[in-house]
Parts: sequence; C-alpha cells; structure tokens
Amino acid sequence: VARAWRRGRRLGAGTSGTCYLAEEEEEEEAQEGGGGGGVLAAKLVYASEATLRAEAAVMQRLRHQHVVRYFGTAHARGEHYLLMEWVRGGSLGGRSS
Repeated sequence: VARAWRRGRRLGAGTSGTCYLAEEEEEEEAQEGGGGGGVLAAKLVYASEATLRAEAAVMQRLRHQHVVRYFGTAHARGEHYLLMEWVRGGSLGGRSS
C-alpha cells in the first residue's frame, strides 16, 4: 500500500507488537482523489517480515463488522508495520476481564 503517514502517539502494546495512532499525509490522499488527513492504526510488528506477511494475509481475508479493516503493510526505518482501521474506545484488553 502506498499510503503516506506519520506515526503518532502509542496506543498500546502486546506480545506481538506496539500499536500507534497514525495520521495520513494529506498530499498523498489529495493526489488519489480522497479527502486525506485521516487517522489509522499502525502496528509495529516485533516478529520477522515473514510473520508480518502471514498476519497480513489473514487480515486481508477478514471481512466482518466487528473486525478492524486492514489497509496494508509499511516499512519505515527498518521497522515493519500493519496499517489498520483505527477505532475509538481503547483496547480490547481493557474491555475483557
């Protein structure tokens, strides 16, 4: 995915990665005819690039109203990210007991 984005504040972390709020760069979206400036979640994946690809392959197939949408992968400064829909309301871990 050729989305231009900036990593923002840390949203949370788990065993497989750390999730950050990310903001799309408006110039990129304007060129593609979109509104630009949207927010998304960028998960920094701790595992190998192969593991990232495997997780991305699963996410690409998921289509459900209760599962965040997958937008693609990104690589920045030697780090691997999954780009996903950001949903307000905190972490799922904070809601389960």
